[in-house]
Amino acid sequence: MELKFISLISGQSPKFTIHKNGNLGVNTAAERLLNLTENSFIKFAKSPQKKDDLVFIITKQEDKEAFKVKKTGGYYQFNTRRLWRYLGIDYVKRKVVFDIKLNAFDKGYHLMSFRDITRKEIKL
Repeated sequence: MELKFISLISGQSPKFTIHKNGNLGVNTAAERLLNLTENSFIKFAKSPQKKDDLVFIITKQEDKEAFKVKKTGGYYQFNTRRLWRYLGIDYVKRKVVFDIKLNAFDKGYHLMSFRDITRKEIKL
């Protein structure tokens, strides 16, 4: 008898989540889609088509507009605090999740539309 293993990762949608500390967390599906390595950088721009969407590109070249990836605990993330402050996104009080979609206009770029949810207060 041949076993068929269940993959829980394959059904995931690629997503980014802004953590409470301002870092942009990357789920496993996004990591695979974007071919992230420890030498990756991310750059953001505003979408000309949709004002609420952001466009980003993954690159291997560092410059003043790029955020370097870091790997902590087996997951990739970007230190993007200053970007969210610039855009006025309150990542401390709000949980923001970005769905990643391929941008048909510029190959290599991806559009992100986001869901904004109030963070639950945890009482200790």
